[in-house]
Amino acid sequence: MTTTFPIKMDIRQNFAMFQANNRIVIVESFDNYIFSVRVGTIKYTDHLDDITARTTEELNRKLRELVNG
Repeated sequence: MTTTFPIKMDIRQNFAMFQANNRIVIVESFDNYIFSVRVGTIKYTDHLDDITARTTEELNRKLRELVNG
């Protein structure tokens, strides 16, 4: 069963968490350009990848492609 996460993040946010079923995606950024993406459960996450984005639209597109396939 594939989990689809409801991704919607603003480029000005430094942190976001998305949950679907018992899985979570955590997105963090210190500079609002490079975003670190982690995936897992509430108790444990693994680093999935880092993405770069300059606009909210680009950020959400890249996040959806990365975590929802």
